[in-house]
Amino acid sequence: MMESEIATMKYVREHTSIPVPEVYAFETTSNNPAKLPYILMECIDGHRVPAKARDLPSHLLKQILHELAGVLLKLSTLQFPKIGNLYENSDGRYRIDTMLDRKGKKVGPFTSSTEYYRWRAEQPLVRSNNSSMDLKDAFFHSYLYKLSLPFLMNGFRPEGPFPLAHNDLGTHNTLFDNDGNLKGVIDWTGACVVPWESFAQLPGGVMMGPYLRSEFSDHIYHFNRYKVRVFLDSMKRHEQQRQDENDVSLTKLLGSPASELAECMEQYDLSALRSKYRRKLCRLLFGPDVDPEMLKKSVFKSELFDDGSIGIYKNGADRKSSGLGDSNGICIGDTRNGTSSAV
Repeated sequence: MMESEIATMKYVREHTSIPVPEVYAFETTSNNPAKLPYILMECIDGHRVPAKARDLPSHLLKQILHELAGVLLKLSTLQFPKIGNLYENSDGRYRIDTMLDRKGKKVGPFTSSTEYYRWRAEQPLVRSNNSSMDLKDAFFHSYLYKLSLPFLMNGFRPEGPFPLAHNDLGTHNTLFDNDGNLKGVIDWTGACVVPWESFAQLPGGVMMGPYLRSEFSDHIYHFNRYKVRVFLDSMKRHEQQRQDENDVSLTKLLGSPASELAECMEQYDLSALRSKYRRKLCRLLFGPDVDPEMLKKSVFKSELFDDGSIGIYKNGADRKSSGLGDSNGICIGDTRNGTSSAV
């Protein structure tokens, strides 16, 4: 991961005007006097935006959002034939290669968004801790993700080329001067090449939209929608200044239903926001009136399940031996006759 982070920072510095810290030295092993991996990089003179962005003067907030839109647009010009992590070869050339999932397993690189999103749809099951409650929750997430696949697999440029994403772009990972001018973009740890729907994300976490309207106060909701409008207006102005008319229109992709579906799939790892993304995903798929918890209960009343449990998978050993979570499908057992089937 460190090797990819360092290569990505170097590549972005070489191919864009995005201010990225220069790496002076690094060590990816513990075979050094510090006994730890480390990166020694340039110090950037700038500061983060206050946590409560709504307290900022309007002109300053607009400038900051304008700068963030510029970063996203510049990253969109860095395109590659495969989906995966960026690495530097010994000869100074770059390649797209494997990523690591949350359990340290190498995956990819992927040659299409279809391959990538199929892998994404399985990840909740792979990352489950095998407890009955967590496995049930993971299965429901995977079920929703697989329902989302038809809307993503034939999306924008499914065969590439694909853009390089920071994957955590926001005011918490950007530094500004007192006038809101961008001084640096930091924390490139999770950066990788992704499908366009996963790339076209509005900075700042959960986008409320009508799907989560009832969960926020009027003040917070309207401020969020205001930020979205300002960001999209800034992106549109940036795009109008470009010379190449064949470039991708991020203004059209940002906030599209497909991009919002992709956001929900990408953010499963954020356990603190997982339930919010699940509610948003349910309403994207089934409409604003659906009750996600009632839907979950209904799914587990299916005859494919026995007494609310996931078939024969009542402990980690059974699950491992059966192949649950295998990339070829989800195995669901029937405890009444001791058989199982693959969906």
